[in-house]
Amino acid sequence: MAITLSSDGAISQREIAKYSFGDAPSPIIAFAGMADDHFGTFKKGMVITTLSPLLTAPRRGRIEVNLGDFMPLSFTLR
Repeated sequence: MAITLSSDGAISQREIAKYSFGDAPSPIIAFAGMADDHFGTFKKGMVITTLSPLLTAPRRGRIEVNLGDFMPLSFTLR
């Protein structure tokens, strides 16, 4: 499945999404079972992705993430 990251309308990354740990639930289960929770618990509105590769975004600008044929996710970094 293709994953694309655009910054201010220009494509900055285009990759193929894949499971980096073998399957989708493994990293979520590992995160939930962490003894020392640096990031806090799961909260309403969190976006959780278990797909590799790591997407790198600029510090500011309009970001759009496309994953296959799903509706794009757009937000602004200020």
